[in-house]
Amino acid sequence: AFADRKKKKSNFRALWQIKINAASRQEGVPYSVLTNKLKVAGIALNRKVLAELAENWISFFCGRQTRDVQRAKAPLSRLVLLICVAI
Repeated sequence: AFADRKKKKSNFRALWQIKINAASRQEGVPYSVLTNKLKVAGIALNRKVLAELAENWISFFCGRQTRDVQRAKAPLSRLVLLICVAI
């Protein structure tokens, strides 16, 4: 049971990295470059949050301005702006 709990965490981490990498490569930025730029910019988001943005808020993650951006709450818009500037 202990090993399975460890493996589950590893599986989720790998899944999050795949989602983030797929979204960032659509903009021509590899996962490693994205994470480095976020770190240099001082944006501390974990993989789970970045994967959520990449999957459900792709317009934010890739910097595309759509109706989703206009309807978003202000704090989330600022967060996305910081991510786009870092990339």
